[in-house]
Amino acid sequence: MVNLGAYLVPTTITYAALQREGVAAGMPAELVEKVGEAVKQGQRSMALARRLGVKMCHGSDLLGALHKYQSEEFLLRSEAGIPAAELVAAATLHCAQLFKKEGELGELL
Repeated sequence: MVNLGAYLVPTTITYAALQREGVAAGMPAELVEKVGEAVKQGQRSMALARRLGVKMCHGSDLLGALHKYQSEEFLLRSEAGIPAAELVAAATLHCAQLFKKEGELGELL
């Protein structure tokens, strides 16, 4: 990914939110039970990407009532060992770079 200039946009919070409210949202209970492993694997993937130097951006696939959990993606990433400064860069500067808007978005000048 680094060699290609690709960015990783983890959406691990989606799985964490489904763990909490998946059944209430109509997801079968047996699927909700499996979602917990996706959260752990997502955190392992983020830690590996960081070690390899992959730039990450902040985003989510949360819809409707689950959107309230979006900021908790920062917590999941910090639990995966991502430092606070990198969390902020993922939500600001890296997104600007991804969309080729440096100097326009993502920075306090």
